Amino acid sequence: MSLSRLTALWKGTSRRQRLLAAGIIAGLVVAAGVTYLLWPTSAGSGTVAAVSAANQISDPSTLQGDSSDQVVPTDVPPSSPPAGSSSTASSLPKAPHAPLTLFRHGSPSKREVALTFDDGPSPFTPQVMAVLLKAHVPATFFCIGRQAAADTGAVASLRKNGFEVENHTWDHPDLTRLEPAAILSELSRTDQALGGAKYLRPPYGNYNADVWDAAHSLGLQLVLWNVDTLDWKYRNVASVLHYLEIEVHPGSIVLMHDGGGDRSQTVAALPQVIAWLRSQGYTFATVNQLLAGVAPSVRRAYPSGGSGE
Repeated sequence: MSLSRLTALWKGTSRRQRLLAAGIIAGLVVAAGVTYLLWPTSAGSGTVAAVSAANQISDPSTLQGDSSDQVVPTDVPPSSPPAGSSSTASSLPKAPHAPLTLFRHGSPSKREVALTFDDGPSPFTPQVMAVLLKAHVPATFFCIGRQAAADTGAVASLRKNGFEVENHTWDHPDLTRLEPAAILSELSRTDQALGGAKYLRPPYGNYNADVWDAAHSLGLQLVLWNVDTLDWKYRNVASVLHYLEIEVHPGSIVLMHDGGGDRSQTVAALPQVIAWLRSQGYTFATVNQLLAGVAPSVRRAYPSGGSGE
């Protein structure tokens, strides 16, 4: 049929008939478009078919379900970001860290304790050492690297007299506020100044995954305490004895200080601390001796704060 004939027929219809015809034509166009989108071509590359093929996993054995019945491929490598994308590895979720391990105490089955002293060496360190030697009591000193480097004779004297010397960072920062590289520097410089160490006591008892990683990269294990005499806060003999007596139990690691301020009251309290512990049937050990054969505690939550300086 010619175009002129169609035009004449169209002009001869009513307005209502024209609207009805237009609606029918529009419906046919839409139906044709949907059919094209949903129906695969002879090559099997229709839009929906192509998307389904792209997302199909050929081997069902590579799938595993979790508690919510989600199906997750276990051996499919992550896809690269599209060209021009600003996505980077830093924008991806961080994998959960392995459980952190640390020591707070020794075996509860042995009636022994470890006396530990933080923040030296200082002018009070030889006085503390003299009391311990007179009483034949072993102990552990967690030293500040900067001070150890400035007083190598004090560290040498501690080792010569059988005391354990361990890492308490270079200049006593809160390690959890530092970047990983700075944490590693704090520990490694101190390790060099001390001539090696086995344990790290993080200042304030604060630690996180970065602290744990840095420590373990240097072969250091974290050691805190479970008895705080608060000699850094209440500087009198009676207070030191009070907190010791109410908190100590078999396997305790006792926190005291030989540096970081005026420790004359700690020196004065130490003979009474030793005498009272012996009266209760306790013996003494270094941290390394106390922890022999003891499994570390596992912490899945961090950071953990202590109360000591």
